[in-house]
Amino acid sequence: GHNFGDSLLREVGERLRRETADAGLCARLGGDEFAILIESAAGDGMLIERAHRLLSAMRDPFQIEGQVIYTSTSVGGARGQAGVNADELMRRVDLALYAAKARGRDAFAMYDETLDQQARERSSIRTELTEALQRRELELFYQPIIALDSGQTVAYEALLRWRHPTRGLLLPDQFLTIAEESDLIIPIGDWVVQQALADAAEWEGDFRLSINLSPSQTRHLHLLTTVEDALATSGIAAGRLEFEITEHVLIEDAAAGAAMLERLRKLGVQIALDDFGTGYSSLSYLRRYPFDRIKIDRTFVADIETSDEARAIVSTLTRLADALDMRTTAEGIERPGQLDLLRKLG
Repeated sequence: GHNFGDSLLREVGERLRRETADAGLCARLGGDEFAILIESAAGDGMLIERAHRLLSAMRDPFQIEGQVIYTSTSVGGARGQAGVNADELMRRVDLALYAAKARGRDAFAMYDETLDQQARERSSIRTELTEALQRRELELFYQPIIALDSGQTVAYEALLRWRHPTRGLLLPDQFLTIAEESDLIIPIGDWVVQQALADAAEWEGDFRLSINLSPSQTRHLHLLTTVEDALATSGIAAGRLEFEITEHVLIEDAAAGAAMLERLRKLGVQIALDDFGTGYSSLSYLRRYPFDRIKIDRTFVADIETSDEARAIVSTLTRLADALDMRTTAEGIERPGQLDLLRKLG
């Protein structure tokens, strides 16, 4: 509740005050954001050392109302210089803070001009992405999924691409993070579902169609309406549709993620856990959530011919899936040797 959060903020403020008592001004800007103004002729080394002391101080557990709380922070730094007023200094340190968070949090980043270039690039992509849907610049490519026992194509995975008028063909990692940050992922995700099912309706066969869902999509009940309408319009049976999610759906908001998975299952669609074996990959997910399929990440497949550890992990995952009555898909098979080993490992 609010009182508990306020108690934590007061403790954080007290730690920051103690750590900076000899340095300058410490202030809370709002929410959970603090600023420290240090007046010193020392170089960047002092700022970096000071930042790491702050990170360390925040990692120590807090005692709040009889409970032990672990938290972390992100720190951005910027130096004042001739021609840089207070507003510009705050803008620069905010960019550095953003960069620290992008590194996975609990990190420090120092402002430099490349951060400005990256900020302008993100802003440009965000603006252009808003118009990309209207201009029909987004496309879907389809990757075949092949059954290793029969050699037959049994499914296709829809892969989003942006055919940018000046940048060329862009892959998802070049624009989807920005789409997530700006909520453009919702209309883009709706278009992907509708377009993929419309495309599949034109093809012969009863193959499975696999579509990736972002964490943001699973937090919107609107997704159910989109899926129902697309299934009805295309005439494709719900059992042929599979949604792939990553563990971030379950980490960021476990209750909402689980509720959405359950609702999708009730529509008759299948659910796959993507990139299993990376990140936290808690085995409890496989007990608590209704997955039909586990996707083995390509990092294990890439090394399967040369790494005993990769082979052991793939073998364990396939046996685990069998025991839980789940199927497996291995990503990124590009060499005959990988294919042979995967067949032997089941």
